[in-house]
Amino acid sequence: MLQKNNDNPKKFKFHLSKNRKNIIFIMIFVLSFLSYIDLVFDVTLFKYVPLSDIFLQDRFRSQAINYIPFSDWYVDRSGMFRDVILNAILFFPFGFLLQMISKKNKICVYSFVIPLFVSIFIEVMQYVFYLGVTDITDVISDTLGAVLGCLSYMLFNTFFWKKKEKANKILLCIIGIIAIINFSLSL
Repeated sequence: MLQKNNDNPKKFKFHLSKNRKNIIFIMIFVLSFLSYIDLVFDVTLFKYVPLSDIFLQDRFRSQAINYIPFSDWYVDRSGMFRDVILNAILFFPFGFLLQMISKKNKICVYSFVIPLFVSIFIEVMQYVFYLGVTDITDVISDTLGAVLGCLSYMLFNTFFWKKKEKANKILLCIIGIIAIINFSLSL
């Protein structure tokens, strides 16, 4: 790892093998992804009731299902529009991160199918544990956000096509810093 610099014997250079660099890349990615999932669950499932209070008898309970997409559009356009935008923004990194691990620069099916199933899982858990309204509009806007994340990552790669690997590592380091901040704020 540390090697003496032949030009100046007092200076050392830090060298990592390609395998070790890949392991560090994977560790930062996993940390970032877990931090992101923690944030998604905090914002969606545990926004009204903390995880520690889910099974308490005297907690606030709310349960409803909305099967009609955008049904609140005529009642409260600004609120509905805001919710759709916020849900899309929340799931934007999901598509971005999933597309980042793709080997090809094409939209991978799992980059939007996995967020779709995660969104459905969140909505079902909201219903089962009385944590809010289960809404098909949320599933649509979450999936839309993930697809936009995939597309933006592909656009990012077209700008940095010559130095794609280096740009990905810099981007992942930035995401890793955000993940560390998120973990420290949630403790």
